[in-house]
Parts: sequence; C-alpha cells; structure tokens
Amino acid sequence: MTKAGEFAQLLLQQVDNWYRVNELKVVGPLNENDLNVFKRMEQLTLLDLSDSVIEDIPDRFDGAYGYSGNREGFNLLETLILPEVNSIGECAFSQCPRLKNITMPKVNEIKYGAFAQCGARKIEFPDGLTAIGDWTFAYSKLDEIKIPATVTRIGAACFYYGQLSSISLPESLNEIRESTFYGSKLSSVDLSHIQKIGDQAFYECR
Repeated sequence: MTKAGEFAQLLLQQVDNWYRVNELKVVGPLNENDLNVFKRMEQLTLLDLSDSVIEDIPDRFDGAYGYSGNREGFNLLETLILPEVNSIGECAFSQCPRLKNITMPKVNEIKYGAFAQCGARKIEFPDGLTAIGDWTFAYSKLDEIKIPATVTRIGAACFYYGQLSSISLPESLNEIRESTFYGSKLSSVDLSHIQKIGDQAFYECR
C-alpha cells in the first residue's frame, strides 16, 4: 500500500471473499478506515503489521466492547506481529483466547485492558516501554514476564486473576498499585526497591 485508506479496495482485488482470509501481512501506511476492515476478518489466525505504518493501535481494535464484553472479530487470531507504535489502545486485543504469539518491536505505553483474557503465556516487552495500564493482562494466561528497566508505572489490577507465576520488576518501578497481582499464582517476587504497595496488591495469590 502506498496510501492510507486503500486497504479494502486493494484486498478485494486480490481475494473474492476477504471474510475468509486466514493469514494477512500488510505493508505501508494505515488509517482508521483500514483498521476497521481488520476487525471484520473473523477467520484471521495471523496478522502481520510489522511493515505497516501507524502511530497508535486504537482502542478496541479487535472489535471487543470492553475486556469482558462482546466482540466483532479476532476470535481465531493466534499470531500478532505489531509495527513500531507509540501506544496500544484500551482493550485493543482483549478477549483473544487463541492469541499465543505477540511481537511488539517498539511501544511506549500499553493501555487499559489491552491484552485482558488473552491466551499468550509469554510476552517480550521492548526497551522503551514506560507504562502498562490498569487491567492490561487481567484473566490472561501469562505465566512468566520480565518488565523492562524503562517501565515506571504498572496499573491497578494489571495481572488480576491471571496465571502469572514469575515476574521481574525493574528498579525504575517504585510502586505496586492496588490489586495488581490479586489472585495470581506468584509465589515470590523481589520488592526490595518498592516504596509503596497498594491495597490487596497480592491478595489471594495462589
């Protein structure tokens, strides 16, 4: 693609029924109209945006209405390869139970509920990430995670009732907010540099 907004037209030139496309790689600039087409492609198992150009992944990119609501598409998505972006929007990929492989080369902020209820067990975050929002990985399958040294904020209930059993917290982080690890499977974590711990941050860790 050479111009944002042309995705639907170009796709129809390549396939008869784009609703049934399983794997998709997009090269070039994208805008909101292009992204609205993706969320209607309910048979996608692989979405590769590594060579696309967009500043931010918008809120509810996958068509979900909140991390516990109904959705339009991405029920079958297994592999997601993102481009370099400033942020990943609220609930952008929430409720993707089959999403197991996530690649993000550069992102500054991951917002509220972005990967809640996802199936990925491990995610490698890029250096430069500074903030992870509230409820971002709530009810997710993540069991191991290393937070980059650039992160200064992890939101409330970020790993609420998830499968997290191991985490490495950077010295740049000095506060654990309320309910951050509520109901997780953490058995140990180094808190020697943490100055403040919110209410029920480790309540019901299993």
